[in-house]
Amino acid sequence: MSKPWFKKNYKRVSKYKGDDPSDVNNLPNYGYLGFRLYFPDADHINEEMLKKHVNTFKTFFQQNQTCYSLPEIAKDKLFNLDFKQITGDENILTYWPEFKEELSNDSEYCLNCISLAMHDLITKYYEEQNEQNLILFEPITARICNVEPFLHLRELRFQYIGKLVTIKGTVIKTSDVKLIAQYLTFTCSNCFGTQISKQPDNVYTVPLRCKTKDCKAKTNFSVELDSPYDKFVSWQSVKIQEPHWADQYDHARTPRTLDCELTEDLVNTCFPGDDVTISGIINKIHCAQNSFALLVQSLCPNIYGHEMVKAGLLLALFGGTKSESFRGESHVLVVGDPGLGKSQMLQACTNVAPRGVYVCGNTSTSSGLTVTMTRDGEGEFSLEAGALMLADQGCCCIDEFDKMPTQHAALLEAMEQQTISIAKAGTICSIPTRVTMLAAANPVGGHYNKARTIAENLKMNSPMLSRFDLIFILLDTVNEETDWLLSKHVVSIHLEQSERSRIQNNSVSIVESSNGNLRDRLKFDASKADLVPHNLFRKYIAYAQKYVKPQLSDDAKSVIKQYYLSLRKQFQTGDCTPVTTRQANSLIRLTQARAKAELREVATKQDAEDVVEIMKWSLNDIFSDGTGVLDKTRSQNGTGTSTKAQITRLLRIVQRISEIETRSIFGTNELKQLSEQAGIAKNKFNTVLENLNLQGFLLKKGQGKYQLVTADF
Repeated sequence: MSKPWFKKNYKRVSKYKGDDPSDVNNLPNYGYLGFRLYFPDADHINEEMLKKHVNTFKTFFQQNQTCYSLPEIAKDKLFNLDFKQITGDENILTYWPEFKEELSNDSEYCLNCISLAMHDLITKYYEEQNEQNLILFEPITARICNVEPFLHLRELRFQYIGKLVTIKGTVIKTSDVKLIAQYLTFTCSNCFGTQISKQPDNVYTVPLRCKTKDCKAKTNFSVELDSPYDKFVSWQSVKIQEPHWADQYDHARTPRTLDCELTEDLVNTCFPGDDVTISGIINKIHCAQNSFALLVQSLCPNIYGHEMVKAGLLLALFGGTKSESFRGESHVLVVGDPGLGKSQMLQACTNVAPRGVYVCGNTSTSSGLTVTMTRDGEGEFSLEAGALMLADQGCCCIDEFDKMPTQHAALLEAMEQQTISIAKAGTICSIPTRVTMLAAANPVGGHYNKARTIAENLKMNSPMLSRFDLIFILLDTVNEETDWLLSKHVVSIHLEQSERSRIQNNSVSIVESSNGNLRDRLKFDASKADLVPHNLFRKYIAYAQKYVKPQLSDDAKSVIKQYYLSLRKQFQTGDCTPVTTRQANSLIRLTQARAKAELREVATKQDAEDVVEIMKWSLNDIFSDGTGVLDKTRSQNGTGTSTKAQITRLLRIVQRISEIETRSIFGTNELKQLSEQAGIAKNKFNTVLENLNLQGFLLKKGQGKYQLVTADF
């Protein structure tokens, strides 16, 4: 039985002034005794519509009083309503024409209005009988039966979330009965004001801010366990399985199952083996208001921090909306010092991806990544799929990406055109490879040098770098506060199971403010939250990829357009990396993925702003120099700012000599002497020469010889 919500002794609860049920005039209950039983946290409610809806059902009950015994309902604290009767009643259709639609879409509000109408009738009935002691201080529950239409478990889709449905099945598992809190009362430590907070899905939820006027306290509340407004109900979980006759054409398929929650009088009403018909509301998978933060933290909970990097990887996993003209797959590169968790994040992406392939660059070849032609014993040629082909319409995670420079050219077509072309042994074909590529690389020398660009740190050419939608740089910097939090996180991972269970039992909900930047909204203590397990995560991503096709709203288009134009304006001078339509397409794909992560069909302005913030985070990593200053004239593909002018001078000297002496081959020693004339330090000559070879200005032609490629400077 549920715990009594209101207590008879209200005199001792003096701070709840105006909530004494014996004083109807002072109650802020819109004229209904017990209003707060059904709408405890309704601070802003349409009084006119509420009274209209409640009076509509009061009239219905009075017209059908032979079907409803008020004393019996007051004793049992519940009553049943026939779905066909209430949706076909002329009086209800006249005064509440949207009732059937609202009952399906907003069932909680409709049922509370019906229960409040019955509660008000019973209260007045006892007043007429001069039986004041029998006035109800507990809520009455309205149960809807014979709800139509009937749905099979295989028919439940995203569009039914939050709606009232009826399903049939066989109970295969039941849990123990527990007592959970639906509403708790909190006291502000600043002004001592009280407010009632709903506890969604049995998750301890503290109010974000005090609602008292002129009080600015935030998240500084204490719970009052003896408040008369606390509401506790009995709770039980059952699992039902679809009947054997549900799919008569596919007997070999594993039957579908669904977890259901029973409360109050419904607990212990069914047992394993019972065939049941259940009418209820389909709840969302995530209990948090900020579900995107929950998904980000659930991606790789063992790695502390790096929220923006995880967010970028997560958006790439969901992908954008595919079309005939544009691909929906995004590519992400993570560069950084060893030991920061790059490999673990890639492995986590492989685990949660519906189709994921993980390979290591130092043990892979171009044939192993793409496709190879083999000949069998009879002389017949055949194609063998590589990692990219196996990951078609999925995710391919490549670790140690810097250890495979000779294989980069084989990936260019697959990353942009989503195909692999082959012309070998008389076979000419183009194989689709619609794959999302996530790569991790270590810089040359084991430590990322901010004075150099990405091309210098990775020895990677510009065509390959330009294929990635996002590039993140992770640095191992010393910070006392961050190091302390990191050590605390690592220690908590190795706790005993009993200690970990204690922490999980004291879990808190992830309720983040919609204000502030994305990084702050993604942060919370993951050790105190119920994260999404990877098997459920994988199903969630697969469902989003198959059924959710977001389109950009006008506001989102405006944000993307303005940011793209600003990038074009900022990166148009000097030797900076050019901003092309690839960046615009990347913004569109990532914005669609941001909406898809929350199963929304329309990408909003907030989605676009979140993606812009992630893109800015990536650009700040790329274009900041060794002093931490953002230099937008710096090329991510070229050389560092300190030697840019000297390198240009060197190339001009070499080209002048080539024109005078009509030759294009130069030796290493000769180039070293010319670099000294250009003002390049001796200790930087080898690095400069490697970069010029990588960028195609000086091509290596044997031992100690380089060929100049004519170019304009």
